[in-house]
Amino acid sequence: MLFEIKRAGRRFGLKRHNADKFYCRRPSGGLTFAETTIRQQQHTNMTSFDPDFFEREEITAIGGEFGPLGELAAIRLLCEVCRRGYYMPWDTIRKMSIIGKIPGLTPDMLDAIVARMAEYGIFSRRRLRDTDPVLTSADLQRRHIRRIGLARARRITSWPHLLIDLTAEFGIIPATVSGDSEPFDTPLPVDTRLPRRMQPYLKIRLRTSDPRLHVYRRIRNPDYCPRQPS
Repeated sequence: MLFEIKRAGRRFGLKRHNADKFYCRRPSGGLTFAETTIRQQQHTNMTSFDPDFFEREEITAIGGEFGPLGELAAIRLLCEVCRRGYYMPWDTIRKMSIIGKIPGLTPDMLDAIVARMAEYGIFSRRRLRDTDPVLTSADLQRRHIRRIGLARARRITSWPHLLIDLTAEFGIIPATVSGDSEPFDTPLPVDTRLPRRMQPYLKIRLRTSDPRLHVYRRIRNPDYCPRQPS
């Protein structure tokens, strides 16, 4: 039992050097800190679904138009998008995969459900009408960033089909992979095309194990001078 707690504790990020705090049983016979943390994590994973999902006006409207198949298809689509990150290419393979998982669902009905979800703002209508359709939205992208955490998001070098401003909303400046070395802990302009005083934020390169990976943190520019209306 103690070995299982240690292994599970390392899995959930518990520090090994605090063995007395995390792995020793209490004299009262209650749960240890590790067991409590593991159970809380498992409970969070089981209850991460929004209990008010079916009370949303968009889902209620889809259920009223398409019935239970529409609600089930909406859940399937959102789960598939979140499982892949924050977007999913909408091609024939994905369509047939969703149809095969829901008995009674037809291609025409699925296309109508997706069109309604885009009309109601669940998916981006503009991205759905592109040459290569994609299922995504600004809300799904914000949820994805909160789910993975800012530390991991700062190390992502590619953000395809992005609809939000990472720098303005989360203070994230997309990382770059380059052979050139920039100084650490030195304020640098975010946009090299604009003068430094016209940029409200600057970026600072963080130290990483890979010297080619440039990861930044946003800071306020003390010399920022906004334009005055003429």
